[in-house]
Amino acid sequence: MAVPIHLIEPIDFMINHDMYGPYDPMTRGDEVTICTNDITAETYEYFYDSLVNLLRDGIEREDINRRFIHVIYADGVMLDLVPTNLHITLIMWYLLVATKTPICARHTFWRDDYTQDEIKDYIDDFFIEPNRRVYSNRFINNTIADMQYRFHDIDDFALYMGNTVNLEDSAELMLLDPEYAECLYPDLEGVGLQDINDVGNRYSAKSIQRIKQAERLLGYPHCLAPAFRSKQGVNTKQYKETAVSMGVKPGHNGQDIMTFPVKNSFINGGMADAGSYFVDSASGRNAQIIKFNNVGSSGFFARLLGLNNMDSRLYDDSPVYDCGSRHYIRVVPKDIRSVRMLNNRYYRLHPNGVERLLNWKEVGNDLIGVPVYLRSPITCACAARGHGVCAKCYGDLAYTLFDYNTKIGPNIGRIASEMVSSKLTQKLLSAKHLLEAQIRKLIWSEHFDSFFEVEFNIIKIAAELESSLNDYSIMIDTESIGMENEEDDDLFVDAEDDDNAALLFNEYITAFDVVKNSTGEIFHITTADENKLYLTGEINSIIRRRIGNGLDPVVTIKMSEIKDNPLFVVSIDNDELSKTLKRLEDLLNNNSTMRNLSLDELVQNLLDTNVKGGLNVSSVHIELILMNQIRSATDILEKPNWNSDHPEYQILSLNGALTNNPSITISFQYQKIYKMLSNPLTYQKTAPSFMDLFSMEYPQYAIRGMELPTRDEIAVHKGWEPGANLQDPMYWFESDPNGATVGPTEEIEDSPQ
Repeated sequence: MAVPIHLIEPIDFMINHDMYGPYDPMTRGDEVTICTNDITAETYEYFYDSLVNLLRDGIEREDINRRFIHVIYADGVMLDLVPTNLHITLIMWYLLVATKTPICARHTFWRDDYTQDEIKDYIDDFFIEPNRRVYSNRFINNTIADMQYRFHDIDDFALYMGNTVNLEDSAELMLLDPEYAECLYPDLEGVGLQDINDVGNRYSAKSIQRIKQAERLLGYPHCLAPAFRSKQGVNTKQYKETAVSMGVKPGHNGQDIMTFPVKNSFINGGMADAGSYFVDSASGRNAQIIKFNNVGSSGFFARLLGLNNMDSRLYDDSPVYDCGSRHYIRVVPKDIRSVRMLNNRYYRLHPNGVERLLNWKEVGNDLIGVPVYLRSPITCACAARGHGVCAKCYGDLAYTLFDYNTKIGPNIGRIASEMVSSKLTQKLLSAKHLLEAQIRKLIWSEHFDSFFEVEFNIIKIAAELESSLNDYSIMIDTESIGMENEEDDDLFVDAEDDDNAALLFNEYITAFDVVKNSTGEIFHITTADENKLYLTGEINSIIRRRIGNGLDPVVTIKMSEIKDNPLFVVSIDNDELSKTLKRLEDLLNNNSTMRNLSLDELVQNLLDTNVKGGLNVSSVHIELILMNQIRSATDILEKPNWNSDHPEYQILSLNGALTNNPSITISFQYQKIYKMLSNPLTYQKTAPSFMDLFSMEYPQYAIRGMELPTRDEIAVHKGWEPGANLQDPMYWFESDPNGATVGPTEEIEDSPQ
């Protein structure tokens, strides 16, 4: 049985009664009543410090810990709180006292199982939401920091309140609760390989529920109950492997599956044989390899996002300015998480209806499945004119991020990029998420098995077709070939010239046809999810040669020509977290995916991916990223005119947006500078960027808002004749958008430093 550890000697309460302030009568067994109207900015420390002193000295006194304090609230309600609950509540009340908010009964914060999300919701509901337009960002952030610092006082009681994890509680509960005992020894005989993990997860969830309710049987809380209630300290997947079942593990590369399931857990014999030990040990190594590969992809994606969005900003002249955009983004929230991600956004239920500010707690489930028309950074007319996103299109989060009084605030483009990429990276860094096998099958069309076989992830012609190869051909429509990275077409190396060409997979299709030459019968080959079929180097070489011989976009290849060659490569991902990364990359950086979606559909897909991937990023950050990939249909360097009735626009991939970025310095930070220098569009780019400072000869002029020296001023300074020919590229380069030339490469002696 778990009992408190007595580490502190009893304290004589007669030492100094002044330490306990308004709670001193409790040391003599008397009742105490406090009124929240008396807790002000001037008296808060008195009420708080006195209670902490009482708890420190009376930690072992049951007559102190279990005695109620009568609290009378500003709304006339009276509640009874024990000292420990009042301590947590007082910490949270610091936010209300700092803003002179009357403390009412609804502001009480005490539960046995509150979570960090509930603490965040309390801060949002009672502090940030009511005050974001009233107080400065500095005041709000400092107040929250001061409040959170007081949580350190709880550490004074950690040794007394802490529970040691033990197996005794579980053993006792197994004797008293047969359902819990069944969970720790699950019956997995006859369960298919693809279902073992799901069944184990159900047993694990049931056992956790029994642990939370164990106090009614044990007479005391199970040692793991507080951790499961607060959702902190114990990872449910690790608990499953420790106490219930280890299940099926991924293979050596994280893609295939080890066919030897470990049905037991660590505490009921999971490591009793060499096979189980090998499977579990190998999985640990696999997780590190998978993590390395995935985080590399996530890091590269993060760099592209940050580079393309680094110049996004809020319109800083007025927080009430409305750009007057006539165009809204239509989305349909599919669950309460989707509604929550739209919090603090301006929306309508009809394009010409009343505009409202969305509060997810007020609308609740009412918006689930309902079309919502959002004011969005994507269609902000102010941002399209280059003046920054207006607060109406960005939502009330603008007041939290930007101080309109001091004109100081973070870069919203960088915040959006970091919010998305950091969530992805942190999830991928966690190896424990990669150790669980999620077996997914590719569902092929009806006739696939008659012609092909899959060897791991390589598609080859079936050996049974050997005798009739001459009667069958493969037809590939070259216009349906997509590219994983449309900017990297020059990565292709002909298979006949380079043995490593087959390792470079960029081009892909999602379907092709097999034709029977003798009858003309056609069999369509694809998967149910239209998975990407990457062209191998051998097939790619044939296609490129055939394209050059005619105008027909459909290339026909006899199977006898390619009988010994791999045809396609499919990507089989076990890791569900990397699936979120791949989906985001598809939606933001794949032309073949983006060209089939309207702007509303693209935003809807991004929102759904955000929810399914568990990123929990506000939708405004996703939309801000997409904003910088929308360009005018007539000028790829310009934004659409969102004040017009029918604006024409085009959606670029992330790579395309960087290549065609209106800032030349951003494009040069991307890649393929040699192509930039030969592209006529490069010399039409004049948009300013923060990166310009790193390319200027005299950045101090731009930073201080000073005019650049003219040619004549430089000539006079150097002792040359005014109007002299100073076009020699050894000395000059053009960088002033007004036509003036920045001075010579030699620094002007009296220029400001």
